[in-house]
This record gives sequence, structure tokens and C-alpha cells, in this order.
Amino acid sequence: MRANLLGILLLSASCAAPVRGTVIGAPAEFPGYPSQAKSGVVWCEATYFTNHKSVFGTDLVRRGVLPIAVRLGLRADDGEAHRLADDFDPHIYLQDGTSLDWVPLAKAGWKNRELNDRVASLGLRPGLLDDWERTSQRFLFFRLPPDARVDGDKVLVPHGDHYRSVDLLQSLLAFDVSSEEGVHTVHVGLSSGRWTNRR
Repeated sequence: MRANLLGILLLSASCAAPVRGTVIGAPAEFPGYPSQAKSGVVWCEATYFTNHKSVFGTDLVRRGVLPIAVRLGLRADDGEAHRLADDFDPHIYLQDGTSLDWVPLAKAGWKNRELNDRVASLGLRPGLLDDWERTSQRFLFFRLPPDARVDGDKVLVPHGDHYRSVDLLQSLLAFDVSSEEGVHTVHVGLSSGRWTNRR
């Protein structure tokens, strides 16, 4: 009888205590941010490619990094030079408020020459913004929280003894653009897609 009672108590305790790997629901639903944003003459699109491994030859998420493709340019000429300063302070704000910090190209430390070269050739760099028609997608890289995972369009963020499921399509990219008028922040929602060879 005591053995049976002890077994029941142990089973109850194991059911009551969630273990890492358990996924709970995402925060309350709310409308997504626009997948294309404009700020004056500046236009921007931001995309997470679920098959980014085919772009870089390795799964960067497994390395703790979230790659986001950004297309950024000017849709009109307002007589001013618009640029990304050396520290244009990009961040990803996830649906639950988690902020992902930018990983500058010079500080990535991939420890793989081929990956270094690929990232360098595709990375978004500071400089003057070009006309929209002449722009293409370039990548920014963001540090995921320790032990976070990505499953399709969802980021599984560690939260105590379990994971919180956060929708990337309810997340926001923010960065600064400089001009003669000063510095202003551009915000754009993330979309998702699959990379195709555009050559």
C-alpha cells in the first residue's frame, strides 16, 4: 500500500513539474507588423528564410544566430543623403518583448573561412542608401537567447523549465538611418520565405 502511494506521489510530482523541452503557447495574438515599411523616402523589407542553410552552407540557428535578409533603399530623391552609420543599432524585438542583439560582421567569429567569406559577401554593411530598384537582399545577423531553438516560423525561447513559443511573423526589426535632418529609426515586421537561387 505504501509503495503504491509513493508511486502515485512521484507520478503526480513529475506531471506537475514541466521539464525543458515542454512548449507552452505563444503570447496573446495581435496583428502582425507590416512586412514592408517606409519612413519618408526610405523603404525596407525583412525576411527570415527557413531554408537559410542553402544560402550559407550551414544552419546558423544551430550556432545561435538568426539571419535576417534585408532589402533597403530609397523610393524617391528628397535632396538628402541617407545612410546607415557604423553603429546603426539594429535589433529584433520578438513577440514576447525579447530583444535580439545584432552581431556585426567583424565580430561574428565564425571560425570557418568559407562561411566567413559567404557571410562577408552577403552581409548588409553601413554606407549610403541606394535607389530601391538597384538594391538586393543583404543579411543582418542576430544573437539568439542561450538554448533557444527555431522551428519553422517559431522561436522557442527558454522560460524557466519550459520553452515559450514565439511567432517570428509577429516580430519587429528596428534600426537607425541617418540624414542631414538627424537620426530616425525604421521599423519593419518580419516575413518568411524560402531562398531560391536568383542567378
